Order: sequence, then structure tokens, then C-alpha cells
Amino acid sequence: MSDKINVDTISLVWLDGSAYDAGEDNIEKQQLRLLDKNLRIYNDKNKCEEYIKTQSEPVEITLIVNGSLGQQIVPDIHQLTHIIDIYVYCMKKDEHEKWAKQYDKIRGVFVDFDSLYKQLQPNPTVRRANHALIGKTSIPPVSETELSATTPSEMDLSNAVRTKTDVLPDTSSDKEMPDTTVTQPEMPTTTPPQTDTSSDKEMSDTNATQPEISTTTPSQVDTVSTALPQINNSYALDISYMISDSCFECITSMKLNSADKDDFISLCQHIMNGNDTILALIQEFSVSYSPDKAISWLYKNQFFCGYLEYSFMNCQIDSILYCRVFIHDIYKQLEQNKCTSSIRVYRCEEMSNEKFEQLKTFDGKTIAPKYFFLTNSNRETIVSYMSNYPSTNECKHILFIIDADPEISNIKPFAKIGSLSDYNDPNDVLFMIGSLFKIISIEETQDGVVNINMKLCANDDDGSDNGLKATFDNIKDQCFDNRAETNVISFGKLCFGIGTSLGDTSMCDVGESYIRDCLKRLPDNHPDQFQCHNALGLVELTKNNIEASLTSFKNALNMKIQTSLTNDPSLVQTHNYLAVAYSKKEDFTNSLHHFKQVLTIRKQSDGDNHMNLVLCLINIAFEYDKQNNFLEAFSHYSQAEMIMMKHNAINEPTYANICNGLAKIRTHLTQYQLALGYYETSLQIMLRFVSRIHPDIALTYKKIGLVYQKMGNLQQCRIELEKAAKIYGETQSPDNSNVTDIEELIRNLPSEPILS
Repeated sequence: MSDKINVDTISLVWLDGSAYDAGEDNIEKQQLRLLDKNLRIYNDKNKCEEYIKTQSEPVEITLIVNGSLGQQIVPDIHQLTHIIDIYVYCMKKDEHEKWAKQYDKIRGVFVDFDSLYKQLQPNPTVRRANHALIGKTSIPPVSETELSATTPSEMDLSNAVRTKTDVLPDTSSDKEMPDTTVTQPEMPTTTPPQTDTSSDKEMSDTNATQPEISTTTPSQVDTVSTALPQINNSYALDISYMISDSCFECITSMKLNSADKDDFISLCQHIMNGNDTILALIQEFSVSYSPDKAISWLYKNQFFCGYLEYSFMNCQIDSILYCRVFIHDIYKQLEQNKCTSSIRVYRCEEMSNEKFEQLKTFDGKTIAPKYFFLTNSNRETIVSYMSNYPSTNECKHILFIIDADPEISNIKPFAKIGSLSDYNDPNDVLFMIGSLFKIISIEETQDGVVNINMKLCANDDDGSDNGLKATFDNIKDQCFDNRAETNVISFGKLCFGIGTSLGDTSMCDVGESYIRDCLKRLPDNHPDQFQCHNALGLVELTKNNIEASLTSFKNALNMKIQTSLTNDPSLVQTHNYLAVAYSKKEDFTNSLHHFKQVLTIRKQSDGDNHMNLVLCLINIAFEYDKQNNFLEAFSHYSQAEMIMMKHNAINEPTYANICNGLAKIRTHLTQYQLALGYYETSLQIMLRFVSRIHPDIALTYKKIGLVYQKMGNLQQCRIELEKAAKIYGETQSPDNSNVTDIEELIRNLPSEPILS
């Protein structure tokens, strides 16, 4: 079992009299023990120094020391080779930074424990994931919803507004290009973008009913740690928040079983091995815990709340999964007892100047506290707490004033917990971890208190422009399969989907391991095997293991057919996956067969003019297009177009895909004016959803230019191609193939009109 920290590589020593006297319930102690369960704490400088000097390599010691004791001990131990890092943790940063500068092993002077704890985290290479999505500075916001393996010019336009998980083909390509992306394997459950390649953008439809499934558990608690972002204690809606929040969301909808509590107990016993006080508490938990006491246990001892918050902050995927019974029950208790009317609550914090300056940058914006947000409805109570804070120039005394309206849709639950817990004030109000708040104003008062006025806001009202939320919403739509209840298979798919999106193979491996372990544990012919086989087929398809994916999808299909009708709506997803796999294999006969099966099932369940048919028809049209069967492709695109017109949906991104497909066919049929009309319509729709400099806009300009070239209008051709070249030049590197290709096209344009 692993709690994600490599305890063999870090030996923590903490020299601080107040820490020594705080007792084992001190939350800072407990969090440090998660890094090193053999944490040594001293209040005597001589005893600490004696211990350090009796150690030698290969032991590597990290020392945490307060300011005054640090001045005494650091000169005596700094030269020891097994002293690796020193951190000064004090209340007078300016004073102690002066002497600390003399010693190169001192990594910093901290007045805020969160900031210190962040620096103590091992394996800093995981920070690379922070740039996997938000680092696409040349790509406008909507492009970051893209999950498939795409060239720099590609994007998933339809995902901007669509909630279905059918996969659309690329209907706009003029030539085939090799797929050069290796870090983001193709997820065959997103709507592919328009691009210059037409050979490998696949299709699926997952809008099908799935059977209920019981939860299973991974066979080992020490699953490999994933390369996720470092702990980020800022208030930003960053990747670490999105990952943990998505995992928590999956868990709150899980159907639990008796083994889930045992998993949580085993995890706690492992990470607190040697701590008799906490182990006794865990034993009590194993005997007396019940779901209606979840919140009471959350605050019975700081370990429970601290560990859940630690797991959320650090994206500890295994830990989150093994805490699922606790997370699930806390959420359900808050949901069942949630406030029914608007309320104003208060919270106080002592915050370092550094952290406060960070928080000030969110004035007028949405913040995402990565902890259970415990508040109180009595202002006087909170103000009395603040009177106990020591006066110092290094910290700010913060009073949060929060207005919360339970009628807002898509918020996490909050509730008065005085009657739910034996350890809380009667006026305490708890907001579920992951709740979002918008800062209305920040006011520094004359008495030194900073009032921060906030309001609870919806989870879809973050106001951000980085596309992260759209990306993660898309991943969750795919992984949860529109299920009312999730399970560990859903959790595994979620981890794999996130890993795929981030290009993080270790997280993909963890997600895959959950799914495979579930399959091993299920008895023969168990109905949950259907979901497992589908999930594993998707894993293999994403890894481009076509034959293995086909085997899994066929297993799922055969199993379902044994117990269901051939037109069962739950088979839609499997037929789509099979079609995608066969299409990647360029077996168009079988790919068409399975896409037509989807169409047949959809018509039987939804009728001949339902919007669900649109993506099925586009998928089939695209397969015919790849075979140069333009008449059949035209027929199916036209059917899709008619349905969208009947539903007055011609301004949606999916309609842009249809227009691109029809424009391509009109061009092949030398119906150039009609082709231009479709391309122009597609362009106007796209401009509603993406930036004017998005590469897909450039691609459409390029295609319009090529149509004008075929018409002999070289002047207009050059104008359109130069529009494309300008966008490519602004968004892509000079050696990118899109840039070089468009430059070559312009350079090779004849100077005289082509004579017909």
C-alpha cells in the first residue's frame, strides 16, 4: 500500500519548542507524518544536534527549524553532507531572512505552513502536467477542450456546446497527413475537428443506457503513484483542482459496498503505523462508524479532515479512491441536510502576507479553496476566534464574509452541521470541499482585519477562459456514461481519460489497472463485465492497439447479445467503438456495418427525425467519403442537414461539420459556388465559438482559397490564402507544416488567370 510519498527518500527532523508541545493531534505534525511517518520532533537544540550528528550517509535529513533555534543550530550542522535541505519556519520572516542568506542549504524562510509543505513535496518533475493544457498559449480557449490526438491545426468545435459523446469524423480534409502526436492518444469519444487529414478521425456514440454495476476495489493499495501536478495551495481553478474535484465527483455518485469501509481502514492503518493514538481511533472507527456519523468523524480528530484535504490538494488518486466511503458519506450527509434558504456566514484565517498577495489577485474572480470550507453563521463567534491571533507584521487577519444561496443550480452542498457533529459549534456551516466562491471585494480595515466579501457560485460559473473546465467536463461525460451511479470502472476510465488528456502515461496506467483489476474480480458472466470490456477496448483503441481493442469490444458485444435484444440501446456504444476500431484498420465494410447498426437502433428508439441520428449519419457519410463514394456521403450528410434544419439547430457547431462535408463533396462535383456557400456558412458558425485566429479558421480560409483557384479567380484565391497564412504565422512556429504548406501554395500561384 502506498500513500504516494516515497518515505525512503526523505527523513524529516523538526526543531521547534511549540511544535513539540502541541501534542499528536497537531495538524501540522500529522501532515508531516504523511511525508515521513518517522518524523522526529525536538524542542532542545542540543538533543536535536546530537541526533543529526550521529547519523551519516546514506541517510538524508531535511531539517525544519524555527528562527531563533535555527540561528543556533544551522552553523553547527550546515557542513554535514547528509543534511540536504533546511527550512526556516517562523513568524518573523524579514528578521530571519537576513542570517539565512548565509547558508546555501536553507531553501527558504516561511511563515505559512501551506507554503512550506508545498516545498517539501517530493518528485518535482510532476509539475510538467501543469503545462499540458494551460500552456497552449498560441491556441484560443475552446481548443483546450480537445482530447484526441490532433495536429496543431485541429480542434473539437462541437464540444463547445454539445453534451452527447458521439464522435464525429473530419469532414473537411483535402489530403491525408500522418498523425504526429504521440503524447495525446486519440480518444474515440470526442467530436473530431476539421483538419487537413481525412483518414483517421473516428466516430462513436456513447449515449446509450448502461447496466448498473457494483463497486469493486483494486487488488493492491500500493498502486503506482501518478505523475500529477504538485500540490498547489493557490486558489486557482488549476489542473490539480480539476483532477481532484473530478475524482471526488465520481465518488459522490458511487454505489458502495461493504468492502469500501475496509479499504479506508486499511489505508489509515498503513499511513499511521506506529501512531498508537490514531490507530486506536481507527479501531474505534471500524467498530462504530456509520454513514450518518460521517461529518462527526470528519471533525472527531484532525487526522481525518487533514488527510482528505491532503489527498485533494495533492491529487492523490489512490488515496482518494480508498477514502471513497468517507467522501461519499460526507457529501450525502451535506446533501440530505443542505440549507434551504440563503445564509450569510463567516470564516477567519491567519494568512501570510505572501499568500494574501496571491489571494488579492483574485479580486472579482472565482476561487477554489482546496479544503473543507468550515464557516459559522455568528459573526461574533468568528471575531472572538480572531482575537486569539498574535499580532505580527508577517501575517494578515482575514475575515471571510460569504453569502450563499442554495437555489443556485450546480453548486456543491452546504449545511448547518451543529446537529450532525459532536465536535462542532451549533452555528457551524460546512461547504463541501471543492466549492467555488467569487470574491466581491477586499477591504482592509483600520483595526488590521481584512474583510473579504464573497458569494458562493455555481461550478459552471468559474468565469475562466483557459478551457480547463470544458476539457474536464468532456472527460467526465465520456467516463460516466450518463450513469446515475458510478463505480470503480468509471473511476478507472476517468483516470485514463485525464491521463490521456495530459499526456501522462503513468496516470493512464493507473486508470487501466483499476479497470483490469475489476474485470479479474468479477465472476463469469457478471453483467459488469460488459462495462469492463468496453472500457478496456477503449483503452486499447486509445493506445492504437487495434486488434486488442477489437477483441475487447467483441467480448462486450457477444456478452450483451446473450442477454439482450440485438437492438438494445445499450449496444450503441459498443457498435460505435467497433466501428471506430475497424475504421482505423481501414476495414470500411465492417466500420459501415457497425455505424449502420447504431443508426438502426437509434431510429427504433428515437424515431426518424431525432437529433440523436445526426451524428450517426455524419459518421456514415464520413466513411463513404473516405471510400470516395461521394453520392452516398452526400445522401447521409443531407439527411443530417435536414434533421438539424427541422430542429432549428443550424447555428450549432455540428452543423459546421455537415457544411464542411457537403462543401468538400460539392467541390469534387465541380459545383464551386455551392461549395463556397457551405464553407462560408461553416466559417460563420465557427467564429461564434472560437477565436478568429484559431487554426481551424485558417484551414477554412485555405479551403475557400483553393475553391477560388479551381474557379480561376486567382486574385480572390490569393486573398483567402493570405488570410490563412496570417493566422498560421501568428499561432504556429515557422517550421510547422501548416505554415510551410500555405507559403508554398501562395508562392506557386500562377501570375495569370487560368483559362477555361
